[in-house]
Amino acid sequence: MTFWTCKSEIIETSTELNQNQPDFRGGNRFPWREFTAAMAQQMYYTFSAFLGPDVSDTYLVLPHADQIRYFEAYLTYLRAEAVQFPTSKRATKCHAVLACDPDETSSKEELLRLVDGRTLSGFGVCGTDAGFLPQCELSLGAAWLADAIGHVYIVENARVLNSRSFMFGWCHAEKQKLTDIHRKRRAKDQWRHVRVVVDRDMCPDCIAFASALARFEGETISIQDPTCTRGFRADGAINIMTNDGLQES
Repeated sequence: MTFWTCKSEIIETSTELNQNQPDFRGGNRFPWREFTAAMAQQMYYTFSAFLGPDVSDTYLVLPHADQIRYFEAYLTYLRAEAVQFPTSKRATKCHAVLACDPDETSSKEELLRLVDGRTLSGFGVCGTDAGFLPQCELSLGAAWLADAIGHVYIVENARVLNSRSFMFGWCHAEKQKLTDIHRKRRAKDQWRHVRVVVDRDMCPDCIAFASALARFEGETISIQDPTCTRGFRADGAINIMTNDGLQES
């Protein structure tokens, strides 16, 4: 992956990535400011080069929380360096719709707030395109949520650190939208009222993430992609349905 920088000077590291993080992170706060300051003396843009050989060689076996904090530091560094790269033309978009009528436990207005907002795949290091929810915040939110729900990552080669490693799946559009709904939902049973819609077939890791989230929430989570609609059940089973006749409320 190639990156471009629009300026050479180092600017003050932003604290934005460390605000409003979920409470379930636990442990001491990672010294990302000191780590980022040290890395900012070098012009490395790949994650493995940013980590350096010592950390890179052990990164994949670190505790999940440490892995996330290192990646947070990497994104902070990219933002501080104003590294620029355009939104991919293949970026996936995701939104949610009402899947059934409101009941006595949730008003339509409340459910509409729950599904409000579209997500776009990518970390949004340069900023998020207008009309979409903040990519960086939700991608890192998905990372912490994956850790909290016990998600087991599904990747092509779990022993190699590269641009297809598990961290780069945090920014998938459906993970961002699931994270957004999880943050906003007042009660777990509100999942049954919504259906997440993504414009590209779900990857194996997103399927596993949704299944883990459904088990964690104890509710069925419905996700529609161009091929089918999956109902991720609390018992771990997945119901697969055709998209024929589905209506958006």
